[in-house]
Amino acid sequence: MSNETELAVCCAVIRRGDLYLVVQRPLGKADSSKWEFPGGKVEAQESEEACIRREIREELGVELQLCGRLKAIRKEGPRPIKLMAFLATLPERVQVQLHEHQAEQWLKAEDLRNVDLCHADREIAALLQNSTLEAQSWFR
Repeated sequence: MSNETELAVCCAVIRRGDLYLVVQRPLGKADSSKWEFPGGKVEAQESEEACIRREIREELGVELQLCGRLKAIRKEGPRPIKLMAFLATLPERVQVQLHEHQAEQWLKAEDLRNVDLCHADREIAALLQNSTLEAQSWFR
């Protein structure tokens, strides 16, 4: 059941080979210097898919190939959040350009636990370490 005050956020779980992209949040913003899967807030009258495509163009200067979604993650708090994670790939020849974040890292699923991820992103990282998800065709 969705709450009207729930903040809708989308992120991209971008895989290249056996590595995943995480980016470091900018100084001066909430969760400054923590790592996250890139994305942002869904704007009024915007679909989740349109949101993730727009956010990735704005933040990383690239077009993604979307391959699927994970189940939504909900976080309670003063402003409840619904986080929709889109599974995506990026060709080897395409390099991301950081327009907002401090840094980027391409990490194996098991190495995601070694970085200071934002709270909701930790759940996504745990899902990525699941061998059943690892075998899904979107990674190919």
